[in-house]
Amino acid sequence: MCHRLYPWQVIEMLNRLYCVMDFLGERYGIFKIETIGDAYVCSCGLPQEDEQHFMKVAHFAIAVNHCCRHVVSPVDGSPLQLRIGIHSGSCASGVVGTKRPQYCVFGDTVNTTARHESTGEPGKVQCSSTTRALLESHCKGSFVLKERGLVSMKGKGDMKTWWLEGHESNDVVNRSALEKLDKEILDLLAKSSFKTKFRKEYESIFPADIAEEIQNERKRRFSIIGSLNSSSSFASITKRFSVDF
Repeated sequence: MCHRLYPWQVIEMLNRLYCVMDFLGERYGIFKIETIGDAYVCSCGLPQEDEQHFMKVAHFAIAVNHCCRHVVSPVDGSPLQLRIGIHSGSCASGVVGTKRPQYCVFGDTVNTTARHESTGEPGKVQCSSTTRALLESHCKGSFVLKERGLVSMKGKGDMKTWWLEGHESNDVVNRSALEKLDKEILDLLAKSSFKTKFRKEYESIFPADIAEEIQNERKRRFSIIGSLNSSSSFASITKRFSVDF
């Protein structure tokens, strides 16, 4: 899709999507760590620990999956679709570097989360057995978990996963709650349009076909990382089309 867009159109689309995710992250207690090109990294439970990290990440993932449809493709107006994966575990984190210090997270849990994203499906939240156990133990009846079965994951072998949805008894992410979010997201997007007096210059300097050169047909990827301590939750989200800078 991106080879048919001007760079400013790609930037506007990313800006709108990031605005939605930032808004929802603040709503559900998610801490944004960084964005790297087409990657969005955040956490729940960092810098402060949060015993409900798995629940908040689940709420966040469900809300993002619902609300991202309000961001549409500049090509045909179709809503964006995301692949979302959730996993829980431990990792290390800290500030790295001196010239441009960066708060980073490390560990196998991060990699496993990425595998749950990459093996997922657009428009769905894929949940690991670890996160599923936490949700069933502490939030029983608040989520719908449909067994997907064994999924082959690179470097991990076969792992059993579940599709995650909100339950009507869950006042945070049931149908009524998500419908209320819709209006807030639409109001937010009405104010977040990427505007620049250089659009015409963009179009003359960078014709639409150059967008193909600034992307390598990689799947758009967002890493959404839950609380990162001795017990932490992660999610990873991927968009349906390719964007790369």
